[in-house]
Amino acid sequence: MKNFTVKTYNNIAEKGLDYLKKNEFSIVEDDSQHQAILLRSHKLSLEQIGTEVIAIARTGAGVNNIPIEECSKRGIVVFNTPGANANAVKELVIAGLILSSRNIIQANQEILKYSDESDVDVIAEKVKKKFVGCELNNKTIAIIGLGNIGLKVANSLGNLGMKVRAFDPFYKQLEEDNFKLFFSVEECAKGADFLSVHVPYSEKTKDIINENTIAMMNNNAVILNFSRKGIVKQEDVIAAIQHKKIKNYITDFAKTSLIKVPEVITFPHLGASTVEAEENCSMMASNQLVNFLKNGEIINSVNFPKVILEKESENYRLAIHHLNVPSMCSDFLQTISQENNISEMLNKSRGEYAYTLIDTTKEVSNEKIAQIKNQSGVSMIRKI
Repeated sequence: MKNFTVKTYNNIAEKGLDYLKKNEFSIVEDDSQHQAILLRSHKLSLEQIGTEVIAIARTGAGVNNIPIEECSKRGIVVFNTPGANANAVKELVIAGLILSSRNIIQANQEILKYSDESDVDVIAEKVKKKFVGCELNNKTIAIIGLGNIGLKVANSLGNLGMKVRAFDPFYKQLEEDNFKLFFSVEECAKGADFLSVHVPYSEKTKDIINENTIAMMNNNAVILNFSRKGIVKQEDVIAAIQHKKIKNYITDFAKTSLIKVPEVITFPHLGASTVEAEENCSMMASNQLVNFLKNGEIINSVNFPKVILEKESENYRLAIHHLNVPSMCSDFLQTISQENNISEMLNKSRGEYAYTLIDTTKEVSNEKIAQIKNQSGVSMIRKI
């Protein structure tokens, strides 16, 4: 069995790295030859992706720091870890709601002014009336996006007694859900006291929370964004704060223009920054790399289809990355069957790209592999 080398960027939780080492993978941080990349938020450039790289795993859901299109053209499979940090983000959203509704940060900043006063306890009793807040119970919140995180947020807030409205064009309502489903962002936001957004960033979701959305919400409302900064049009939020339409904007995407606004509560990007979430993400990403590099299986890829095919120990396997065009698989089979018996085959496609696993009873010759590799539309082929 071939040994593989993984290059890491950022700090990856040791639990995942230990799993790779147990599977006889080598871990490097320098530019040594490597077949896979494991990273968190590092902005990966094309120049950093060597010709030997066949897989990239992101310990998190968002992959806008990876050049997906170019990776797809080269046959490089890009993985992410959906759901691994969902609970951590959910809890931070709830924390943000409570920080805003009870004016906790403002109250803390006020009391710090009197840190040198001997009667600070007396002063505290006098100033507390300035920070009277509201309870979340019976307040209305709009949840935009019902993926792994949004769904957890929606159901948890329903259990807290909030009136939860939700929008997701791909979600089918379940009886046990603690929320009501709506069919547009604006409709969902109508009459909301709070709004929390949980969608991936794309051209379709860019600035979907804007002046039109805000206009539908109740006065003195709160917007929370722990998803991606480009989803909320910041200029519109700041304008709404200035006009007293919005009370607070809470986000973990810092920007100079936001930090200068007192009503904006900004954190570092803390969404997945828990020990548990980091370990979950590193383990999921590492497991995906092991399954792919050792067995050719693809799970949780953002650019190639899910492909799982159990491999018999006595069989040999080819993994072929190629364009999704007619007759390619039949050409593969014709080439291989000239010298070999095919025991199993699985072909799946995703958009314009496809992936094929072929199991044979004996090792395919280098000559036949070269024939397939030179076939138009094939980006990568490897023996497993």
